[in-house]
Amino acid sequence: MRVHFILPMYNYVPKDKQQVIQSLFMEQSMCRLADLINDEAETRVVDERNEIVNLLDKPEVVVILAHYANAARAYLLADFYRARGVFVMLMGSHVTSFPGEACEHADAIFVGPWDGAFKTFIDDFQGGKKRRLYCAPTTRADLNKANDERVDFIDRVG
Repeated sequence: MRVHFILPMYNYVPKDKQQVIQSLFMEQSMCRLADLINDEAETRVVDERNEIVNLLDKPEVVVILAHYANAARAYLLADFYRARGVFVMLMGSHVTSFPGEACEHADAIFVGPWDGAFKTFIDDFQGGKKRRLYCAPTTRADLNKANDERVDFIDRVG
């Protein structure tokens, strides 16, 4: 199985600011996702601020991370790959906020945080039972854990 993860270039951010903004989001989460796929799979993470997407390559699956500032580019890439018969998964904050719009450009979308549920997508894909929508499971324990986040590093006034 060949899977490519792509973080598209941001649409409305000057080229000299791209690296600063994208570094806030990207490589770690995409690399964590790639790590969830079995060792026999060929995975590649492409960050468009550092390299050009090889549009001649044809992986089985392309996972594209769409944030608000790169949604137009993400959709352009998704449409291109789908036209070539590549299975496209869209995920990210833009997809979670606008799932109906994202569905128009993807074979499957992932809504919410990917933790714990991306493996389900990979297992489904390899087992031939692909779904259009994957949602992150949220449990009461997850919500309670969110309340335990550290905030002591914030300098509060008053």
